[in-house]
Amino acid sequence: MNQRRVLLSNALAGMIDQALLSALNFAIGLLFIRLASKEEYGLYTQFFGLLMLSQSLQNALTNSPLIALGAKLSDARMRTLSEHLLRLQTWVSLVLGAVSIVGVWLTDQFAHVPQLEMSVALGFVCALVGQWLREFARHYHFLNMRPHAALLTDILYGTSLVCGLVITVLWLEVTTTWLLLVMGIASAIAGLHGILQSKISLGRASADARNLMQRAWSMSRWTLPGTIVDWLSRNTFAIVVGAILGLAAAADISAARLLLMPAALCVTAWGKVFTPRFSRWWGAGDTRLLDTVSRVSVIALVAIMAAYTAVLVLGFDLLQRFVLGGEYATAKPLLLTWAIYFAITAIRQVGTVTMAAGERFQSLFHYGWIATLIGLPAAIVLTWLAGTQGAIFGLILGESALALLILLRGVRSMRANRSQHRETGAPSA
Repeated sequence: MNQRRVLLSNALAGMIDQALLSALNFAIGLLFIRLASKEEYGLYTQFFGLLMLSQSLQNALTNSPLIALGAKLSDARMRTLSEHLLRLQTWVSLVLGAVSIVGVWLTDQFAHVPQLEMSVALGFVCALVGQWLREFARHYHFLNMRPHAALLTDILYGTSLVCGLVITVLWLEVTTTWLLLVMGIASAIAGLHGILQSKISLGRASADARNLMQRAWSMSRWTLPGTIVDWLSRNTFAIVVGAILGLAAAADISAARLLLMPAALCVTAWGKVFTPRFSRWWGAGDTRLLDTVSRVSVIALVAIMAAYTAVLVLGFDLLQRFVLGGEYATAKPLLLTWAIYFAITAIRQVGTVTMAAGERFQSLFHYGWIATLIGLPAAIVLTWLAGTQGAIFGLILGESALALLILLRGVRSMRANRSQHRETGAPSA
């Protein structure tokens, strides 16, 4: 009973945490919708997609090994691993920042997008570095089974962000540059506070540290290419739509997705809370509890998605009148399609976390590129044929293929392998 209460409390803290982040992202989207042009919002969605790519790279390089491996280590070795991963990600984030500046400059030279200026690149670098610091602090709290501490980190981020947004609206201008700068500064404040509060240093070289980093790299060597594949599959929709239909269409599809993000981020919250727990349960051989939580989680997440979508569709006219404005009336038909996509994502996410607990990152990579080969070309072709709806249908095809591969092949193989090792008495992964 106590374990159930702890799980419920942690899950609730995780969902409140993601709800807060969702509300903040929603507020930023609304500022663009109400106070900026569609083209400016379309430009922001392009850079936000690149931020999602950078976050995925961070997850692959540091956060995934930190959770999957760190949850099985002693406290001292877990801290050693954490400190050296923080050092690694610090250098990588700075290098990515420099690459981003060069990339924006080259794009401006060839594409000549009026809204694209070098100041946007500087804002993006600030957002990238700040986001990496905050995400590391959050994942470290989740690793130590402290979702409430992660929530406090994001409350500090939210407070700083809201102050920055108020200053932007009152004295500056709602542009991609200023919003990225504000996000970056707020993230850096929260991330540094969380890291300093946890007393995480950059670590000292040692034989054990090298061994742990080698074990982390054995995971990252598959999660890194898998991240690129995952981003191509899930987060290029705005770029595809923007390239084929224009920035205004990219704003439409992003606005519809934005409205569903509160429910979609429940899936993310679930993953943050249960990934370290699944890893510990799998390592301890407690597959019965893992299977029970998996089934209940799938039902709960899909139910949340369905209920939220129903409320959203029924109240869309009021939302359009008082929040979105007439320019975004075309977003309504996209809501149900996005809801189907996110429901499939919820089911797939439970399988992904199960495979990550068993460190099946190589299989996840292979499933990912197969699904991308299905979904990305479909999204491009269907966007040409059916507009913004077609882009989401392409995403649905890719996500469905990935869910089937993970659940029917990956998870089944894990369970069969565990059962076989139990029968023979041999150790299993």
